[in-house]
Amino acid sequence: MSLLQPTSPSEIPTRTIDPPPLIKLDDSNKWEVHQILDSRVDCHHKGSGLLYLVEWKGFDNTPDAMSWETPKHLANTPDVVQAFHQAYPDKPAP
Repeated sequence: MSLLQPTSPSEIPTRTIDPPPLIKLDDSNKWEVHQILDSRVDCHHKGSGLLYLVEWKGFDNTPDAMSWETPKHLANTPDVVQAFHQAYPDKPAP
């Protein structure tokens, strides 16, 4: 049994907050990366298996605030990826 209780991102308990609108880049819809929190190699994933735990901007306190993404999905944010690897050089990298 856990003593922790989930919190509501709103003062109204049943209210849900919509995610921010998509950002239009090169005729495709994208969300903006806030920061990369971690990286790992998943042997069950196609390709190199490298995945990044991404925190998305504007999704605070929602179920979609973080997700594991392939390097291909972060192609438009090389500066964020580079900053992550400079801060954590021992984490899995391409």
